[in-house]
Amino acid sequence: MTNIYTFTDNFKINKMMEEMNEYWNNNFYYIKEESVLKLAENDLNINNVITGISDECYGASISQNKSYMLTYIYFNKEKDKVCGANLNLGQTLNEDSHKLLFQYSVTISAINNLNIIDIYNNYCHLLRSTLEKNGVTTFNTEEIGYMKSLDPRGELVAKTPIYIIRTIDKKQFYKDFFKNIIWNKEDKINSKIYLMFDLKTNLTKIGYSTFPLLREKTLQGEKPSIELLVCWIAPRTEEKELHTRYKEKRIRGEWFNLNFQDYADIKTYMQQYS
Repeated sequence: MTNIYTFTDNFKINKMMEEMNEYWNNNFYYIKEESVLKLAENDLNINNVITGISDECYGASISQNKSYMLTYIYFNKEKDKVCGANLNLGQTLNEDSHKLLFQYSVTISAINNLNIIDIYNNYCHLLRSTLEKNGVTTFNTEEIGYMKSLDPRGELVAKTPIYIIRTIDKKQFYKDFFKNIIWNKEDKINSKIYLMFDLKTNLTKIGYSTFPLLREKTLQGEKPSIELLVCWIAPRTEEKELHTRYKEKRIRGEWFNLNFQDYADIKTYMQQYS
């Protein structure tokens, strides 16, 4: 069974990028508009982006030289034209492939402020479909976890090659990212700055409360998809500071459309209160 790269609590995105830098520079490239138009001749999804039916589309395929190719096509509103990005994962999928896939998702997220984990898992699904079409048996992380719960000592046996697609649990990923920040859940005296995440809309609430856990439960009563990610004991002025920093990403009230880099910046800025 293929040993897949594991995302740990100490996962450092910058370190990962440094390790994969050389391969990345040789195998990632942006697709020019004329090339996108040519691709659209045989691809309905790409044509939908060109005609404005869709804002973007994703693709996974195997090239003539048996390399696994990932494609992202989007409409660039600033330049009023369609553009794209492409990554060659190589002919053999291994643990480095998942590192590259995550980096690719980070790059795409920066283009259109999309959620990294949604992009990553979407490509995992597309890769899985591509592999299955080519005679490879696949399982994702959730399925492997379920099978292990039934029989921890069991082994996967199949007549065809087996590949494990390393999907990511979005809620756990973001909670793990802030996991090293310790705060007393029983503290009923100090007010706190908190981040809450809506798993369905990908919006983040930057709020201030003495009882963030109670606030979470209140909001979950209206919308179960909301999760408290982190708290800092800090003055309310910091809430206003964060609101000001991300005012361009405000959707409504205290809810913002933040990406992973924004989370990293907030975590760094709030270190003084950790």
